[in-house]
Amino acid sequence: MGTSDPPIKVDVEDELQGELVGTNDYFFSKIGESVPVKAGNDSNYDLESLPSQPLAVSERFRLVFVAHSWGFFVVKTKDVIDSAKEFKEKGSGSLVQQLSLVDVSIGRVHCLALSTDNSTLAASVSGDIRFYSVPNFLNKEVKHSFSCSLNDSVTVKDMRWITTSDNSFVVLSNMGELYYGEVNSPLKCVMDCVEAVPESMS
Repeated sequence: MGTSDPPIKVDVEDELQGELVGTNDYFFSKIGESVPVKAGNDSNYDLESLPSQPLAVSERFRLVFVAHSWGFFVVKTKDVIDSAKEFKEKGSGSLVQQLSLVDVSIGRVHCLALSTDNSTLAASVSGDIRFYSVPNFLNKEVKHSFSCSLNDSVTVKDMRWITTSDNSFVVLSNMGELYYGEVNSPLKCVMDCVEAVPESMS
């Protein structure tokens, strides 16, 4: 396509039913306006150490996970979309805090990461990582099923699930140490002097 060609709006339903053709031309349309997480300006985040992954979305269970200053909220995706439309049409709507199914208060969350099959959510606080069953959130159950920790005074800088596995992941510490982990197993340091991990691990 030439640079002067207009963007193509993709009909998802037709795309799924017809022949799949690879393309890099997409048209995205914003739904409504931004939805505030909480009332006022109560983020309490240090601008020098903002969360690396403050948002996670489960397409399978239709849930959104949003980090805040003392933990994270779990909200139904449809409720957030409806509120975004209200903000656009009426100038006001429900906050994420008001819409949340549960408020998981575990401390300042730095990273939220969903497993490949969307069944497990990992939330890191300082050097600790806690794992939650996503289906349990629909029943407002918030007890974590497993946890693991880095060495003392080391914090989680980033975390990625390995795309070819439902229960394995890598964790990068703020000291540049790369760890390999599996759910219900201890972490193993596999590399030093690492600056970043790819967006998608295979």
